[in-house]
Amino acid sequence: MFFVLQPDFIFLDMGSTLTNEEPLEDYRIHETLSFLPGVTYEEFRQKMVYFAQRNQSSYQEACRFFQVTPLPWRAELLLETLQPGAVETLKALARRYRLGLIANQPAGTEARLAHYGIRSYFSVIISSTEEGVRKPDPAIYELGLQRAQVRANRAVMVGDRLDNDIIPSIEVGLHAVWIRKGFGGMGDLDLLAKKPDQVIDDIRQLIPLYVKPFEEE
Repeated sequence: MFFVLQPDFIFLDMGSTLTNEEPLEDYRIHETLSFLPGVTYEEFRQKMVYFAQRNQSSYQEACRFFQVTPLPWRAELLLETLQPGAVETLKALARRYRLGLIANQPAGTEARLAHYGIRSYFSVIISSTEEGVRKPDPAIYELGLQRAQVRANRAVMVGDRLDNDIIPSIEVGLHAVWIRKGFGGMGDLDLLAKKPDQVIDDIRQLIPLYVKPFEEE
């Protein structure tokens, strides 16, 4: 399970992988609670944790449980921040590998990547809204492979969601790295028939996995 692969291409997710979504997640929870009199922040969040631990969409399923319409992800508010070490990691990876982004995002993904100062690291950007296909549909990964002109077994997907990032990318044939961040990081590996190649808790751990072993070449 735990081995180092020197791939031809590395794809990364955006939310909770490259960016810290917590400020925007809190904003959306509070906004949702305005339609749920009597439900507290802690009650809603605990229900999100419950579903996240079962590898389900935490917010969507919590909304279903409380019978409220899910609100859109307001990425345009730019409340997210880069994960600590994100730039350092992208810089190190980009010296050796081609990088791409595969993410469920509202329109304007490239502009947000530019805002966060990381657009230049990606040669391929696959955003669900722009492409008209969303994870966990395997087609979004197949599109990424096509754009990158790389075989699935020579590519890696790095993401926080077992249901959206890890399971479908493995099904398509990619190698996978699960980063345990945000609600997605609360998932349960024991529920998976196939496991990711690597499990990390910090994006900076990609450097010793994919850069350092080959620095002396």
